[in-house]
Amino acid sequence: PGWHQDAKGAVEGLTFQTTALDIRQAALEGVAFTFASVADLMPEVEEVVATGGSLLKNDDWLQIMADALARPVTASGVKEASLRGAAVIALERLGESPPPGQLGRVVEPRADRADAYRVARERHSALYEVAIGSRTS
Repeated sequence: PGWHQDAKGAVEGLTFQTTALDIRQAALEGVAFTFASVADLMPEVEEVVATGGSLLKNDDWLQIMADALARPVTASGVKEASLRGAAVIALERLGESPPPGQLGRVVEPRADRADAYRVARERHSALYEVAIGSRTS
């Protein structure tokens, strides 16, 4: 939602104290906030299962996702989730009902970060509006 192929990117708020880790954190949060915007459009979805290889290999990012989504995120226990997904679709078209995939650990959102992440999501949304040119700073 709100995808604009001509949007410009930005890193806002840099100072001389900003580190590479700060920029990494901001990038991961930006992606997580976009996922949260999509999740907001699907309130009927009760369970979030992380399947991306990079996400599953990064405990920090899993935590950021749970915090940004404000809901638990379950790590997939399937090593090749894309391959399994293709196989499931093929089997379902053949009338088969494959068993559910294995699930891994559950990452809970941190209650003490809820307010900070809510404010950060609002700031992210406002900055995106500026980036696509629908609002000026």
